[in-house]
Amino acid sequence: MIKWALIANKHAGTRSSKKFWEKMDIIFSNEGLAVEYFFTEKVGHARELAMDIVKKGYKKIAVMGGDGTFSEVIDGLMKSNVDISEVSVGLIPFGTGNDWGRYWGLDRNIEKSVKILAEGTPTLVDVGLIKYNAGERNITRYFINAYGLGFDAKVLELTNRMQHIFKGASWTYTLALFMTIFVNRSQIMEYDFGEEKFKGLSYTASIGNGCFTGGGIKQTPEARVDDGVFDVMIVENLNLVKILKAVKLLFTGRLLEHDSVHLFRTNKMTIKSEKPILSEVDGIFQEKTQCIEVELIPQKINFITPNS
Repeated sequence: MIKWALIANKHAGTRSSKKFWEKMDIIFSNEGLAVEYFFTEKVGHARELAMDIVKKGYKKIAVMGGDGTFSEVIDGLMKSNVDISEVSVGLIPFGTGNDWGRYWGLDRNIEKSVKILAEGTPTLVDVGLIKYNAGERNITRYFINAYGLGFDAKVLELTNRMQHIFKGASWTYTLALFMTIFVNRSQIMEYDFGEEKFKGLSYTASIGNGCFTGGGIKQTPEARVDDGVFDVMIVENLNLVKILKAVKLLFTGRLLEHDSVHLFRTNKMTIKSEKPILSEVDGIFQEKTQCIEVELIPQKINFITPNS
């Protein structure tokens, strides 16, 4: 049998049940796969587990979780100092947003996802990298799906605050999204793409490797994960009327039609602001900074994709 390492949060949802994991054993066995479980215990632990797993020689890694957990694993693999060219990574979606899984047509059907692990095709996909300073520390963070500045990060900030109060209620994200429409403020940002530049009041920006963010929203609807470039969507300063128009276009996948939206394609950029920048990567809030370097690393991760 092919042996897989499975990184998962044992205590999320129904997964604390012994019967759940016994059923998981059967599902893997039915597909001719052996599995060893590695359970996360804290925020950031998936990154540590991924680094340790590849050092132990595992070539097949599955992640059972959402965008944040999967992103931590990618960050760990990229920082492992191990040749990962022969390592394949698969996803069993079990999170809230599932934007990376949605790109590939994956859903929360566990049997279907494990079958894809057994029969799917390793596909090379691009990876993003951000670099910035937080105080005296130099931060590097790899990501897989999207990097958001402004509106996205504000939504996440409000969601996190409300979930502390309402104990993780799923509706808090939707409420935070509509609250952010009225509380988010534009700031002067400078985006340097090399030959092209953009400077002005920026309401929000999304740097997309994939096309989905926020649980199925298409801020960069034409982005592809294997084309060697980011799709960078920048929204200029908006009044209330333009905000409402943008929201309508956003939820119908037509945001690029808005006259305040600009699209750039690049594999490298620098972002600066005189004020601290709110940002999030794959749904994980980042520390504030005033200068960020973003780079695309082409065709770096072997991701197990469904056969067409």
